[in-house]
Amino acid sequence: MEGPEMVSRLSGHPALSPNAHLAAKRAALVAISLTTVLIWGEVLCRIFYRPPSFHPTPSFFNRLKGERPRWHQEGLFKLGTPLHPRYMRVVTNAYGFRGDEFAIPKPPNGKRILCLGDSVTFGWGVNNEDTYPALLQKMLRDSGVKGVEVLNAGIGDIGTQEELDELPGFLKELQIDHVIVGWYLNDSRPPQGFNDEFMYEGKLNHFFRTSRLVRHSYFLRMLYELVLQIQVRHAVENNAGLSQRFAWAGPYNSRNWERDAKEAHRLIDLARYDWGAAWVPDTWVAIDRQFSRLQTFAARYGFSTTVLALPVTVQAYGKADDYPQRQLEMLARKYGWGFADPLPNMKTSDPRTLFYDQCHLTPQGNALVARTLFEQIRPLLGGTR
Repeated sequence: MEGPEMVSRLSGHPALSPNAHLAAKRAALVAISLTTVLIWGEVLCRIFYRPPSFHPTPSFFNRLKGERPRWHQEGLFKLGTPLHPRYMRVVTNAYGFRGDEFAIPKPPNGKRILCLGDSVTFGWGVNNEDTYPALLQKMLRDSGVKGVEVLNAGIGDIGTQEELDELPGFLKELQIDHVIVGWYLNDSRPPQGFNDEFMYEGKLNHFFRTSRLVRHSYFLRMLYELVLQIQVRHAVENNAGLSQRFAWAGPYNSRNWERDAKEAHRLIDLARYDWGAAWVPDTWVAIDRQFSRLQTFAARYGFSTTVLALPVTVQAYGKADDYPQRQLEMLARKYGWGFADPLPNMKTSDPRTLFYDQCHLTPQGNALVARTLFEQIRPLLGGTR
């Protein structure tokens, strides 16, 4: 019997061939190299890199699962551009709402308002205290309405259908007195109409989104953001539906819609798969159907309702008309609801101070919307100026 085989028999372990020894050394070198890269990557990222928002963020609805992220989260989100960065502080509670925790059951004699809506209601771009639901709560309390709470259930990537699908899960335990529907112009889009450009459910994405290691690692979070950028770029280049939805972006940046009504309505037509859908008559058949559902919930759970019409900049300081607002107002009257329209006040202000982009509001824009709501809501709740 030759030496290696004898050693194998005596030791109880098979002897490694020269090739196996070489493979083991290579594996060890790879492991050491990867560990070194991870360590140095982490060190350098903690010195030079501020991680952007962690996905899934508390601001985006996961349409594939039909749910919002639900956990308490607090963080600073990087926005803007590399040359002009700005930051948004976000705190969410156990319900996935933006804001602090609140009591269940509702305190005696308390009054609770639930704000439904998308990223405009969530307040994408501003800190918690500068969102219109938070400002509305402050205005109501300052006016003498005691014990009032305004809950911000806004979340991005959501439409009226999704809002109403998840609403029954909140109503019984939250004991809502009033619902404000923050209706933005693309809220008629059904769930299947949106392309899932930000929600990927592959194994790699699942690992990055759920791993505690990734959550606490600047380096791995940076890698995940790079992966998402590549995926979104691929979706834009290869998904005709996604390209159709944002076909308005280029003409929007030309700003011709500010001076020319024809250009404004050409932009509306290009945006018919997004916010321009609000000018399509068939949209209002679908919205009427959804509002009928909301009226059923209101009768069952005993809350009143106000519809808030959230405009697009092409209306606020461009030449687009207010057709969507008039349709919303007619539906609100049909169901006996309140209606709040900040667009007239926006037109008399300097609208360029009110928006970050085509729809998301600055702190000044949120304050204007909150004031418009306050005038509508305060008489329903009592209190004095």
